[in-house]
Amino acid sequence: MSADLVPLLRLEARLLVRHGIVAAVAVVAATWSGLLAAVPAGLRTDLLAPVLYLDAGIVGLLFVGGLVLLERSHGSLEALAVSPVRPAAYVAARVGWLTVLALAASLVIVAVARPPAIAPAPLVTGVALLCVPVLLVALVVATRTTTVTDYLFRLQVPLLPAALPLAALAGWVPDAVGWLSPTHGPLLLLQAGVGGPPPGPVATTAAVVVPIVTAVGLARIAVRRTAEDLWRRGGQP
Repeated sequence: MSADLVPLLRLEARLLVRHGIVAAVAVVAATWSGLLAAVPAGLRTDLLAPVLYLDAGIVGLLFVGGLVLLERSHGSLEALAVSPVRPAAYVAARVGWLTVLALAASLVIVAVARPPAIAPAPLVTGVALLCVPVLLVALVVATRTTTVTDYLFRLQVPLLPAALPLAALAGWVPDAVGWLSPTHGPLLLLQAGVGGPPPGPVATTAAVVVPIVTAVGLARIAVRRTAEDLWRRGGQP
């Protein structure tokens, strides 16, 4: 896959710029930063982890679907289908670059919010472990949709459990309910990364292991769905 990945990473970077994804991520990050800058410092600190969580979710859920639908409308997937590029490399390039964009946006938001303390390791880990499963879910859904409306409709099912960690953080439901979603651990890491209480050893382990296991399973599905999508367009992935 490495031979496919390097040129595909270059192509993906150009597509992200050409289709306005980089600019859109910057606008979203600037919007969050402006909203946080407008609230009192104490409230800003409390809101920072949920904002980072929502920002990463927006990057994953909206932009992946938009990219796939744009590729279909422009015939890019048909061209990819007859190329030697492997589906696994396609998935890795897309998820990798969007994770990098989400991380860059998160760092900008944190820099503007200026929390009382920053722990880089849990912050970066939390963003990555949140983005990768979310991006893979979005990619799996996008391979089975043909319109924006259909894509957003199908996203309702995976979006429901993603709300549980926020409800647990707000105290609306017990923390155990938050763990029903694989994104709960990354949210705890985000909170610890911006000055919140660090999770205990067991919670930290779960916060890392659960998203990784989830991502591995989702990656298999995403690669298979992508291969089927390309095969339908005449390629032999």
